[in-house]
Amino acid sequence: AEMFFSSRGKSDTIQGTPLEYFHNKRNNTPPDPMMLAMNALHYDSMTVGNHEYNFGLKVLEKARSEAKFPWLSANTYDKGMTGTLPTHYLPYVVKEVQGVSIGILGLTTPGIPNWENVPNYEGLEFKETVSEAKNWVPILREKERVDVVAITMHMGIEEDLRTGTPSPSQVPNENAAVAIARQVP
Repeated sequence: AEMFFSSRGKSDTIQGTPLEYFHNKRNNTPPDPMMLAMNALHYDSMTVGNHEYNFGLKVLEKARSEAKFPWLSANTYDKGMTGTLPTHYLPYVVKEVQGVSIGILGLTTPGIPNWENVPNYEGLEFKETVSEAKNWVPILREKERVDVVAITMHMGIEEDLRTGTPSPSQVPNENAAVAIARQVP
């Protein structure tokens, strides 16, 4: 099996456009317009980004309930929860495409507490992504028996791929795509 990476998983979805701002700040009663569009396009999943938290958990959970696809984040946990699935969102989904079993693992930048107001993510903790990928990828490979692992992540590349020069980052572990590619078999 091979592992593919995507740093462009659909995230930062319910913030960032005038339509979403108006919907979430002025009239949040109708269904979220991005969820309607993504439902119409038959999205398989969405990886949660830091801007999903900008309008608070009530707005976030409303949009999540309107999605006809799972929201993923293997490194977002409910504080103090233990058990077989302590993650707040599904960590992954498995899809069969033309006979190929694909595991899609979602990872969210752990920098949210550095940027967001505490009430907007209260009760959640965001764990470092390299260790979480090391935890979940073997589950996808061994338990789920997938042919391919795809990681959809809301984070960037932490270094210039040509020179190896670190990219400027203000938050530890904010961007870990290269570290995951190098450290997670």
